[in-house]
Amino acid sequence: MDPSRWPQRKRMRLEGADYSDPGHVYFATLCARADGAPFACAPLAGEVVAAIDWSRQQGRWRVYSYCLMPDHLHLAVSPGAAGLSLSHGVPRLQVVDSAAVLGSRLSGRSVAA
Repeated sequence: MDPSRWPQRKRMRLEGADYSDPGHVYFATLCARADGAPFACAPLAGEVVAAIDWSRQQGRWRVYSYCLMPDHLHLAVSPGAAGLSLSHGVPRLQVVDSAAVLGSRLSGRSVAA
């Protein structure tokens, strides 16, 4: 997909917030950049869930809940023992998700429903 066609979303972050307080629970929504509904593909959805679980096991986040939808992900998390802010942890998860999408395309698996 041509990046110029990606929707321009309004930034929802509070000015000056670093989202690193372990005493707060933060809600984040990550939207897929791929066409269609890439997370409807069971192997890809499994990779995303595994990445969330890995982040939890590594102490990056305390995961309270998540909901993986066909084209986006909702997370309710707090920074974990590793001390990563949400601003640093989410891009790392997005890299893992992007690699899973790319790997799916390279292996011939479908990433669209």
